[in-house]
Amino acid sequence: SYARLAHGITSTLDVFVDLEAPVKCALLRLTNTSDVARRLAVVPYCQWALGPPTDGQHLHVVTRYDAARGLVTATNPFNETFQSRVAFLAASHPARAATGDRVAFLGRHGTHDAPAGLVRGLVPRFGGGLDPCAALDIGVALGPGATAELVIVLGQGDDQAHAEALAARFAQVDGATEARRRVEAHWAGLLDTVQVRTPDDSFDTMMNTWLLYQTLSCRIDGRTGYFQPGGAFGFRDQLQDVLALCHAAPAVTRAHLLRAAGRQFVEGDVQHWWHEPSGRGLRSRC
Repeated sequence: SYARLAHGITSTLDVFVDLEAPVKCALLRLTNTSDVARRLAVVPYCQWALGPPTDGQHLHVVTRYDAARGLVTATNPFNETFQSRVAFLAASHPARAATGDRVAFLGRHGTHDAPAGLVRGLVPRFGGGLDPCAALDIGVALGPGATAELVIVLGQGDDQAHAEALAARFAQVDGATEARRRVEAHWAGLLDTVQVRTPDDSFDTMMNTWLLYQTLSCRIDGRTGYFQPGGAFGFRDQLQDVLALCHAAPAVTRAHLLRAAGRQFVEGDVQHWWHEPSGRGLRSRC
């Protein structure tokens, strides 16, 4: 959760990932603390990857825009494993404009600090062969003392219909708020299992909250820790990680022990790292 006050506008941003659905929600609450009416632009933006970071890979990504649903989608038909998946960006409020081209958003020599699209407006450019992104221009009007809530959703569906269903479910404030409640309850129950009390409160915070949260969310679920940005399982690394979860989440520890056991060879070595669900990876014969 992040909160700030700037130019007479108080903003609170809560960002979380749903427990089961493949979506990330950003709940934004804006309050006009001034005595004059304000008009704001909320512009969510992301740069699509949808494949390994190789030269020219982004040229295969195809962006589309469904104005009726306010949905920017992206697909990569050349992705070997996930070619049918449909990534999307959506919001609870209707967009005034949208683009799927990063150059149209940032400008030829633009930066994230001063995107050209915020000055000249978003050029509705979609399709293939672009530097793909998703950006929405959402207008918010706030009278003196007024508050507005909106949610931005970034996700990926198994196909177009699934992506549309996810957007319809989570791109609304009530749906996202309920998802946040479930996420908070889940983490509260898990992190309260083992509690450490020492004279050093900062040490307690690390032990009781942050380290265990990072182990499960980053090392096991997301697999985006240091030296591991691609989402692969590492045989040695994740076996070490799940040791921290023996008491708080024993089912997670057991599941990974079985997962790792399936990556052993009769010769005595193991698969060094692998991607699910295909199992593609490296056998180092160490």
